[in-house]
Amino acid sequence: MNPFRICLIAAAAVIATAASAQEKPAPASGKVGYINSERVMLGSRTTRKSKQDLDDKYQKVVKEIEAGPKDQIDRRKNALVDDMALEREDALRQFVERTNRIIRQIAMDENFDAVFIEAAFASARVDLTDKVIKELDAGR
Repeated sequence: MNPFRICLIAAAAVIATAASAQEKPAPASGKVGYINSERVMLGSRTTRKSKQDLDDKYQKVVKEIEAGPKDQIDRRKNALVDDMALEREDALRQFVERTNRIIRQIAMDENFDAVFIEAAFASARVDLTDKVIKELDAGR
């Protein structure tokens, strides 16, 4: 399981626990939803743009490093790799938090009892992935 899925599942569990502790229980509607996290990650323009921005930044800094003192290239490239890993991790964390807020809002607005992040099988009727992508790309 990739780190994004693990973060998304863990964050969803935390949000669900916090929400259940704060809200008065509503009558069960029997509605369930499903989110394909990989499709959200790959299908969102927001995610693709963020990845491209980080890649562009990395390439620019690599060129600057290679134009600098030859005796420091390896050390500076290693430091850059570490910095970029932290930046990617932070971007992923922010993406997961934002995605979970959107999932929770859709679930509350449409009276879902449960929304699952992954499933062995899910009918297209319960697939909320496109709604989540649309909300992410709308900047919500």
